Amino acid sequence: METIGRYQLQEQIGQGGMGTVFRAYDPNLGRDVALKLLPQEFHQNESFLLRFKREARVVARLEHPNIVPIYDVGDENGRPYLVMRLLTGGTLRQRLDSGQLGQEGFLDAMYHIAEALDLAHERGIIHRDIKPTNILFDDEGRPFLSDFGVAKDTGADMTLTGQAMVGTPVYMSPEQFMGTAVDGRSDQYSLAVVIFEALTGQPPFSGNTMQIMYKHVNEPPPNLTDLNHDLPPSLAVVINRAMDKQRPARFPTVRSFVQAVRSTLSGSNTVLMGKTYAATMLVDTPTDFARSTPQPALAPSRPAFIHEVLPAQKTEEK
Repeated sequence: METIGRYQLQEQIGQGGMGTVFRAYDPNLGRDVALKLLPQEFHQNESFLLRFKREARVVARLEHPNIVPIYDVGDENGRPYLVMRLLTGGTLRQRLDSGQLGQEGFLDAMYHIAEALDLAHERGIIHRDIKPTNILFDDEGRPFLSDFGVAKDTGADMTLTGQAMVGTPVYMSPEQFMGTAVDGRSDQYSLAVVIFEALTGQPPFSGNTMQIMYKHVNEPPPNLTDLNHDLPPSLAVVINRAMDKQRPARFPTVRSFVQAVRSTLSGSNTVLMGKTYAATMLVDTPTDFARSTPQPALAPSRPAFIHEVLPAQKTEEK
């Protein structure tokens, strides 16, 4: 059994652009934790080392019940690691794909994530990589925002240079693609993409990275009601505002955006979430997502296209 610091690695449970995540055991406290280890190929990359270590400092400033807390940080023979709370309730990606979230559960989760994001924004931190796999759940269904590895600290004495993009193309805002200034409304745009996908079964824009970039920068999102006829037309107005190409035209906070989504849907009948709605195109019996114990969703008529690629990181300099 490999040991990192005092932590005994048990199994790999995740892999991302900024590290590999393991389930580990802390013998001092007698509990399982999540341990993120920087990939070996990045040990000599100063930019990655800086970002990896900065994640701990960023999260330390963001104590919030819906942000994954970091318990420890260390370096084992030149191998930097972070120790975090272990969450075993899966990701939003997994819950959407399996039909575990109904309308109310999903909107409640989004509101809690919005509160976490607004706190980060108030502290000058922009996440920049909001996507379904970075929203985790505990066993009781509480959502947590994770992975601040590419977060931007607007108050830090450092700048990002170079031409590479930071983020995941399907969920990135136009300003991230263009390399212009970002703020909390950039995360709002990305969360709007997540909500769009959850309600329709597909993200607004798909294709290769260059095609996705062009669409985010130049094209309006498809009409929600064309993809899910259960959705009220007024919801498209809300989503389109949050996904406006110009930051000033978006909602002032992420909470105000999610609250507008909730208010719009509260006046309508319970709608089927995207993948379940797609399944009803194949069968006559609708799936009721209002039941207290959600049932697994039927297979969609066509799979949602998810293109999650983290392009090469920009370099950072003092």
